[in-house]
Amino acid sequence: MSTQLWFVVLYFVVVTAIGLAASRLAKSSDDFLVAGRGMGVLVASAAIAGEWIGGTSTIGTAEGGYLYGISAAWFSVANAIGTVVLAFTLARLYRRSSSFTVTGFMEEYLGSQVRVVSSIVLTFVMIAVGSVQVVAGSALVNSLTGLAPRVGMVITGVVLLAYTLAGGLWAIGVTNLVHVFVMYFGVILGLVMIASGSGGMAVLELHLPAEPFFSPWGAGPSKVAAWIVASVLAALVAQAAVQPIMGARDEKTAQRASLLAVLYVAPMGVMTALLGMFARIKYPDIAARMALPTLLTSLPDWAGGVVLAGILAAILSTVAPCILAAGTLLSKDVYQRFLNPEVSEAKLYRVSRLLTLGSGLMALVWAMYSTVILDQIYFAYTLRATIAVLLLFGVFWKRANRRGAVWALVASSVAAAGWEIAKYAGGHYPWGIHPMYVAMALTVAIMLITGSTTTTERAPAGR
Repeated sequence: MSTQLWFVVLYFVVVTAIGLAASRLAKSSDDFLVAGRGMGVLVASAAIAGEWIGGTSTIGTAEGGYLYGISAAWFSVANAIGTVVLAFTLARLYRRSSSFTVTGFMEEYLGSQVRVVSSIVLTFVMIAVGSVQVVAGSALVNSLTGLAPRVGMVITGVVLLAYTLAGGLWAIGVTNLVHVFVMYFGVILGLVMIASGSGGMAVLELHLPAEPFFSPWGAGPSKVAAWIVASVLAALVAQAAVQPIMGARDEKTAQRASLLAVLYVAPMGVMTALLGMFARIKYPDIAARMALPTLLTSLPDWAGGVVLAGILAAILSTVAPCILAAGTLLSKDVYQRFLNPEVSEAKLYRVSRLLTLGSGLMALVWAMYSTVILDQIYFAYTLRATIAVLLLFGVFWKRANRRGAVWALVASSVAAAGWEIAKYAGGHYPWGIHPMYVAMALTVAIMLITGSTTTTERAPAGR
């Protein structure tokens, strides 16, 4: 077994041991899902950041850097902006709520029907985001072992599920603190060594055209603008990031943890986009998804092992909260809320873990049919952004119509899916319009029309 693979295996063993140790704190469904609402700033911030600094912001953004250049960094930068907005708008409200989920919180403003539909959509989103991490992990396994991609996905999925189920949100928060340190150390080391070994940053300008590689809009102005809007709005209702906020010790801790998470998120995408650009120069004929793993295996064994451990840390930091988020939505918003309201605490704990396992298995199956990582993630973000707009209407506009919210969510989800299917069939979006704009326009229009026909102002439920 290579030195690099030994580093990765050793790292996984260490963080799994840490996760298992932290699992002793999870003795009930409250502990498993929201850490008993006792997380401090450091642990909560690491868990929040895990939503944004996983395989997408490393392998996925490097893939984007390989294809489009520096504009791929918008993924992390826009997510950081969205987290700032979250900190100053909804973070305290989320923590003040007794809910475990974004959709449970939405019910207080928009009713139970919205909770049902949005729970289904957000579960779909969380599984989609989790599947991206499995794809990223399989690229790592493939680069180290030469195994077929789907074999790598199975190995990655099984490994990640084992640690996700160990201890819920407590285990995620504690291990993510380790992940943040390791991933930054590894990625910074890799960028420094590759840049110095290639002749410095100037070599990028010598070998890559200014357009699209050095333009902030290199992936296309419409596409980048949609990325930014989607990322900012998605941050407001990202269950995997909101769940640690709900698990924070108090409202002030929730807000501070959100702001601290921004410092973890923003720089990562810039560094990995640059690594993708170096890979474009050194390996112009490889699959874009393999840009970062291939580039890092070219380092000396010890350095490559450290950097690859950092990438594994990023993947682990995201897949765990995403899969847990999907399990939480299913257990709290579907099973307990509508199927078995009188469920005992012990049974709810078992069901939560079982549904988390099922969510992870669905993510694994989905991963086997994924295409471009950033394209898939932004389809999920389009759906999540729609839910964010509905939530903002519900919280800040007293005339928001609950039935209109249901219709807006269904219509925008169907339209976004239709746009993606049309792109798959024809190679481009209808009329060149990104699905983000279609979903947003439908949502706003339906909410304004239905709200304007409401004869009385709506008082938020439970307020």
